Amino acid sequence: MEQLLSGSAFPAIGLIADFYKVMSNFFMETTGFDFTDPTKTPEEIRKKAMPIKRVVNMVPSGKSIMTWLAMIDSEFAKEFDITIQKETSVR
Repeated sequence: MEQLLSGSAFPAIGLIADFYKVMSNFFMETTGFDFTDPTKTPEEIRKKAMPIKRVVNMVPSGKSIMTWLAMIDSEFAKEFDITIQKETSVR
């Protein structure tokens, strides 16, 4: 439902969803608690939370910059959990 509404017709809903992701990741990193999976340890939750990545993705062309940095530096890609597709799927 979120993907349907966050398209070009309703961009504000996508922005609200991105803001929610930023705030929930910030909460997970600061408190070490995840409401969706309370069985994980605080260290695992803090490692999973990436508020910086979420903030950068909200900035125009931020996702592109993150992708380019991940292509240049593999450690950056590992740290921010960015996967680069090796081949294009155009047929």
